[in-house]
Amino acid sequence: MGTHPKGGAVAFVGDDPAANSSTVPGASELLLADLGMPVLYPADPQDVLDLGIHAVAMSRLSGLWVALKIATNVADGSGTVEFGSDRVDPQLPLVTFEGKKFEHRLTARMLQPALSEMERTREGVRLDATRAYALANRLNRSETFGPRASSSGASSGRGV
Repeated sequence: MGTHPKGGAVAFVGDDPAANSSTVPGASELLLADLGMPVLYPADPQDVLDLGIHAVAMSRLSGLWVALKIATNVADGSGTVEFGSDRVDPQLPLVTFEGKKFEHRLTARMLQPALSEMERTREGVRLDATRAYALANRLNRSETFGPRASSSGASSGRGV
């Protein structure tokens, strides 16, 4: 059904792929992809707070639940964080659908044709809205260090 534009839903998902803190390994990527849930992946406690704010804003914009994937090192770790009302300023991009501003509308109708329409928007404009949000807020970004950086790689933290 999705989320209301003034509500939002965030799923905190605990992953322990190496079974460091649990008896069996656990990873949620395939499940979250199957659910059509955008995923933000905090690298440290500060990211949990900052990306948590982005997750709520992204959910409100798109009408989708947004997952915060909390890996073992973050769940079991500690750190100092900064907080304040001006620390994170979500930028809401204009998302259009069929020629007008998109706003997800909730419905309790779980039968056809309403179900097909929810699935169509979930796989279309609602996921597009999360990508537009990520772009507007620089959630997927590349960084180089130094004037002659010559290597590249991928790491956890951020992302949709």
